[in-house]
Amino acid sequence: MCNIPDLQRVDVASIHFVGRAKVWFASYIVVKKSVEWSDFIVDVCSRFKEELGTRVIEDFHNLQQWGMVDSYLEKFEELKSLML
Repeated sequence: MCNIPDLQRVDVASIHFVGRAKVWFASYIVVKKSVEWSDFIVDVCSRFKEELGTRVIEDFHNLQQWGMVDSYLEKFEELKSLML
């Protein structure tokens, strides 16, 4: 949407990393030096897919309505899309 050039996408994406993803990226980029966007996507997904999948499944199974129905439905639809 922002028309970020391919050569800058990895850098732009990496500034949004926090926690374990930030630590992983620091060591990743030292080893890789320069990486194509398409390769980076594959590497990030390979590294974090199990963690994301486990968390999404757990969140989906633990979802309960505590407040407004609209809030519950919004969270349900978000988790459902990730599950699919």
